[in-house]
Amino acid sequence: MTHLPVRVSRAHSAAAVIWTLLAAGCAGNQPVQRPARYSASATVSPTRASAQTAALRRAKSLSRKSLVSAVLARNPEIESVRQAYAAARARPAQVSSLPDPMLMYEFAPLSIGSSDAPYGQTVKLSQRFPWPGKLSGDEERAQAEAEVVEQRVEITRLDLAKAASTLYDDYWLVGRALETNAEHRAHLKNLGEAARAMYAVGRGQARDQVSVEVELVQLERQDLVLKSDQESLRARLNVLMHEPPDALLPKPPRKLDVVADAPPSSAQLQRIALGNRAELHAVDAEVRAAEAAGKAAERQYYPDITVSGTYTSMFRMTEHQWMLGVELPLPIAQGPRDGAVDEANARAASARGRVKQVADRLRLEVDEERRRLIQAIAVAKLFEQRLVPVAKQQVSVTLGGYQTSGTDFSDVILAESKLRDIQLAELRAWADLSKRRAQLCRAVGQPAHECKLGGGK
Repeated sequence: MTHLPVRVSRAHSAAAVIWTLLAAGCAGNQPVQRPARYSASATVSPTRASAQTAALRRAKSLSRKSLVSAVLARNPEIESVRQAYAAARARPAQVSSLPDPMLMYEFAPLSIGSSDAPYGQTVKLSQRFPWPGKLSGDEERAQAEAEVVEQRVEITRLDLAKAASTLYDDYWLVGRALETNAEHRAHLKNLGEAARAMYAVGRGQARDQVSVEVELVQLERQDLVLKSDQESLRARLNVLMHEPPDALLPKPPRKLDVVADAPPSSAQLQRIALGNRAELHAVDAEVRAAEAAGKAAERQYYPDITVSGTYTSMFRMTEHQWMLGVELPLPIAQGPRDGAVDEANARAASARGRVKQVADRLRLEVDEERRRLIQAIAVAKLFEQRLVPVAKQQVSVTLGGYQTSGTDFSDVILAESKLRDIQLAELRAWADLSKRRAQLCRAVGQPAHECKLGGGK
């Protein structure tokens, strides 16, 4: 039994020697350095976001820029896709590293305490080395897949910016519609006073005052609907900012922050879109990921090599107790490898086809949104320059005729009602113009509150 400590000591030495043999290979198991990018992962601190919404609520009127900025800072959907991107960004470091070395220890249990045989043991340390290019290819594929998720962050930002901007236009429209109804309510009350005065001197009819009251009740009914819509829009805007639905918001400004400048040419906008759109960048990244997967499938024809070092006490001669070995699979079954290559190549070809498809769709989308914006500009200008002035003139003429030449009072009420309808339609035209501009900005890949196309503020 006096040889046991010597054998154990030799086992320890064996482990040390084997570790030394594999140190060179393991030392190469370092993470590949990657450029510091991934700017889309930047987040806004909760303190800054809450301060932003507090400043928004203290403002005298709600601005589009402050609203959209608050939505982008606080909306949980953005944080969700950011975390998904953070998870994808951590993937390349996992797939580009060597597998852990394997340590095996065996012993002969019947040799323990035996007086006839020394203690028998075997220590084996092995390291698998993938064929050159396999790890870098897997890393390339993981980086491309992470870029796809990164582009989804930008897509989410642009979609939320457009949604917030569209709700802002509706919020402005409802607020201005209530103000317009209030102005016409005051005007109708003045008409009612005039009708009573004319009736008192025998020049009017009792039905004139009744017609005024009918119009006032109609306005009251419209206000009920508008106020309900206003509360609904306020709740939706608050939820976009991750705030309670019933939180207060400032009133919208009297003038909408949009101008009727014509957009650039369709060709110019298409070039901007093809350079900006995250959807196209995402498909490009999908192509790179698919091509990397194809290269990885081709490398599966080449075997991984496992290097091992072994010490065993089962042999008496020291020269036989130390073993070095190389292990590799024999790639005999070609069917699975051939199928993997064919699948990867087909996926890459499909992804390249989607690039063309997405590019065509983006060009068409830009061209259509530009034409819709031009139409909205023409409609808004028509209301501003012709319809509203003519409707105001009609009210003035019919009211003068009623007061001087006995024009029927119903003509005055009708002219007043038409003026109100035209003014409300003008408000809708300006809101539609703003929405169309936001749609075009989204089509070229710019956020609605920072878009610089054709005069948008």
